[in-house]
Amino acid sequence: MESFARLSYLNIFRKFFIFLKYLIDNLSNAEFKMIGVGLKYLLIHKPNRKDQIIKTRNGTFFIRKNTIDFKLANSAYEFLVIRKLKELLPSYQLFIDVGANIGTYSIIAAKAGIKSLAFEPIENNFKSLLKNIKLNQAEDLIKPIAYGLGSSNEKVMFNYYPLKPGASSIHPLKKKSEKIEVQIQKFDELNIEEIKKSKSIIIKIDVEGMEMEVVKGMEKLLQSDKNICIIIESKHSGINNLTTLLNKFNKFKFEQIDEFNMLAIKLPNLN
Repeated sequence: MESFARLSYLNIFRKFFIFLKYLIDNLSNAEFKMIGVGLKYLLIHKPNRKDQIIKTRNGTFFIRKNTIDFKLANSAYEFLVIRKLKELLPSYQLFIDVGANIGTYSIIAAKAGIKSLAFEPIENNFKSLLKNIKLNQAEDLIKPIAYGLGSSNEKVMFNYYPLKPGASSIHPLKKKSEKIEVQIQKFDELNIEEIKKSKSIIIKIDVEGMEMEVVKGMEKLLQSDKNICIIIESKHSGINNLTTLLNKFNKFKFEQIDEFNMLAIKLPNLN
């Protein structure tokens, strides 16, 4: 019982600490209405009831009603990943955002002056991505692309979750979902000028369990002489599986960013 009580207290403290981070962002941007939204979601898991536009340290965002968009736009969300991305961006020419959702990371890259390719296959998410690109006047820096990436060109059925649209994937969760068809393309078969011209590329992959398939579709890119860095979600596919696969294509060094995300940096070819 004592152990269970300690775990409960730790969980409460962790949630309160996270809420404070969201609170700081909201206060710094005078988004006082979002404080109540965040507290309500923390206590009873109910999101905002109306569409709205908010400002955060990451940029300006259209927030869909009845979703967790308000969390994804806030600088407290995946703050260790954001910090690592900001640290790395100045060393690269192109940012590839795989599973861009509402465009938070592409907008962060745009604010750093780095061009982005934002891949988002879910139509509802893609519409929000377009709105957020426009709100941040980033049309010249972000190219939105309305399909997902994988190991082959195909149409697949995704499970779409209205509360958490960014969690949509081919893998079903225990929660109720809607079935939608999305287009998947193999990265190595794309004919995109920005990829050809860029000698250094930073990639972020967050695709809810399809990470291995996305990496397999990038085999030629990873074997090229380009300078490549990858931030990849590892909680679904597993760290060992991802490191083994990446090392099949080239030599990488790895680093854990947080409990869900890892970093892979391609080592230079010394031959």
